[in-house]
Amino acid sequence: MDRIIIIALITLIGGCASIHQEPRWSSSNDSVTELIVFRDAGGVNRGMAAYFGSEDNYVLAVKTKEYSKLEIPSGKHTFKIMGNGATSSKFELTLEENEVHCIRISGNPGQFVAVVVPTLLAVIPSFTATEVGCPSNDYFDKYSQITAKL
Repeated sequence: MDRIIIIALITLIGGCASIHQEPRWSSSNDSVTELIVFRDAGGVNRGMAAYFGSEDNYVLAVKTKEYSKLEIPSGKHTFKIMGNGATSSKFELTLEENEVHCIRISGNPGQFVAVVVPTLLAVIPSFTATEVGCPSNDYFDKYSQITAKL
């Protein structure tokens, strides 16, 4: 039993994320693309912030019914998303210049397996992110806008 508690503590401490600046996204010399990152209400992990960022740095902690508008350099990017205490998931997306791209963050339903086997929290990502068609501006009226650390 002590081993399980120690493993759980190491997993939670080791899996914590923090917000950092992403210097590669703040260059004003590059062509930029608007990227809207949002998270709907409800679902799995609704009480946990989803950390979103580049392959190297998380720039947002997105809670339910929050969104952020980012201007980042156009081109191919690897994004990473994670919740505290779980492994991160990565995905690639090519951002075209002068276009608006939207990413929806959702809880990963695969996390329900962790109810039966809690140690799986360390290997099953808490969140998934999907590129979606951008909702209308009215869609975000009941959302809070957050600012990224760029």
